[in-house]
Order: sequence, then structure tokens, then C-alpha cells
Amino acid sequence: WPLEPLVQTWVRIYREIEKCSADCPPEGTSLLHVVSGYVLIQPLSVILQKADQLGTNIDCREYYGRTPLSWAARNGHEAIVKLLLATGKADADSKDAVYGRTPLLWAAEKGHETIIKLL
Repeated sequence: WPLEPLVQTWVRIYREIEKCSADCPPEGTSLLHVVSGYVLIQPLSVILQKADQLGTNIDCREYYGRTPLSWAARNGHEAIVKLLLATGKADADSKDAVYGRTPLLWAAEKGHETIIKLL
């Protein structure tokens, strides 16, 4: 996937400019994390349609072990959660590397009731 190196470069540059502010994306942030975390439904749909062909890992993890589904659940993005779950490849039980939070725990912690029901 040719855009992945661009996303990684963007993350490195952003982290350097922002000097690790709270808004800095963690190392390992992928294009899937970005489109899932920022509700970019159309790009996500295209990526998911071509995921098998391109060898895209739907459950890719960034530095803290969070998946695109974790990002979407944490931020309350119902449409994104539905798209990711519909692939059958997003692991709703995946735990992050820091606190062992699953997407369900992220949604519960943030009070996203519709996401809780989906997961």
C-alpha cells in the first residue's frame, strides 16, 4: 500500500513538530487508524474493499497496541465501527498493550452506548 510510508513519515514529522503533545499520533499509526479515528468513511470503505488484494491488516496496531477498531470505539464513531466489524476481520476482543483495554472497554469508558451494543 503506497500511502502507508507517507502516513508513517507524517507521524514522525508531526511528533517532531509537536514535541509529543497530547495531540501527537503514536508511532505505528497507520492509514487505517487515521481514517477510522477521524471518521473518513469513504476512504475507509475503499481501503476495506481492497484490503485482501492489497494485503492490508484490518487489525494493525500502533505503538500502544490499539487497533483502528479501538480508535473508532474510543471516539464514538458508530459508522466506522460498523464498517470495520462488517469485514469479519476486526477483532472486537483485541487488547491494547498498555492497559489491556478492548474496544468495548474504550467505548464503555467514554460512555458510547451505541458502540457498546455493537460490540
